[in-house]
Amino acid sequence: MRLARLRHWAVTGRRRAVALELSAWTREADCPAGAVLLFSSLLQQRGELEAALAVLETAADSNASVRSMRAAVLARLGRVDEASAAAQDAAPTLR
Repeated sequence: MRLARLRHWAVTGRRRAVALELSAWTREADCPAGAVLLFSSLLQQRGELEAALAVLETAADSNASVRSMRAAVLARLGRVDEASAAAQDAAPTLR
């Protein structure tokens, strides 16, 4: 419910309020990956790529979507080797 409300606010022009709430929420241990992704996306839209990456790096490594977005942000920052390694880490293992 909370995440759905924040997503709605983000698309209806209340991005500052969303960013403020997500800034606090992403520091909590029970923060869902969707909130991390939304906050990182908002920061990226504002051109704050390093901050977006920092948010992703504090998230649990178990979420493939977070790992994929981390690889994309690294690529946007021009950190190609790290982005490549992160992309490989994000890809599902085929066996």
